Amino acid sequence: MSRISSRLAAVVLLGALLSACGGGDGPVSPPPTPTAAITIGAASATVIAGATTPVAVSLTRGGGFAGAVTVTAASLPAGVTASTETIAAGATTATITLTAASNAAAATAAAVSVTGTGSGVTIAPQALSLNVTPGAGATLALASTAGTVPAGGSSTLVVTLTRTGGFTGAVTVAATALPTGVTVASQAIAAGATTATLTFVATSTAAAGPTAISITGTGTGVTIAAQAYTLTVAAAAISQIGTDITNADGQFGGTIALSADGTRMVVGATTSTGGNGTTRVYQRTG
Repeated sequence: MSRISSRLAAVVLLGALLSACGGGDGPVSPPPTPTAAITIGAASATVIAGATTPVAVSLTRGGGFAGAVTVTAASLPAGVTASTETIAAGATTATITLTAASNAAAATAAAVSVTGTGSGVTIAPQALSLNVTPGAGATLALASTAGTVPAGGSSTLVVTLTRTGGFTGAVTVAATALPTGVTVASQAIAAGATTATLTFVATSTAAAGPTAISITGTGTGVTIAAQAYTLTVAAAAISQIGTDITNADGQFGGTIALSADGTRMVVGATTSTGGNGTTRVYQRTG
């Protein structure tokens, strides 16, 4: 083989080798872009005031991304908070816990955003429709905020119960901090019922004047706020019935008598004005 032919063969062989190895000045493919995406277990959730609810989050990695991702929830309704969880490298799931305070306001289809953050990746948030429902509870309402009971008599107060959050149980209504000489029997509002009537009974010697008392309610599994009530004990009113009864006999009014129920009294005075005996009849109206 001639020297020229040998050189040509060498050039052809070198070109073939370079072509096979991809050498030369040809294009080089860029490295893959790291990616991450999250999904949630359900598009909506419900949390009861005073309780919690879970939100399952799944992570999909791509482009060689293998790092950890932090997930949480944002744009929460008032009274609701969310835990922050980490999906570690190599893991793919986490559970966020939503917690509603006992006084969290009711909400329907609140737009919540479940977010994820990781180093070197941008993660699109996921929309969650959140409902907040009231917890089991009950409230009392009074027919009035103040009332009067006469000494030696009685008066009543109507109490209305409103149940919330699925509570259906019975509630016992009572009164506390009563003035001396006044009593009231507690009353039960049965399941399905909504009102009770408290009866205040005052002795004839109950001290007159106003007293701040509390109307309370107790039920299983619920806390019921007491209601303020001002109870005034009115002194018994005594008034004369008719006019004086007089007689020329100076001893005519020398007696005193009281009716069996204590509400009417006859009082006599001897040798009253002008030497006449006088008798008066009084009626107690309280």
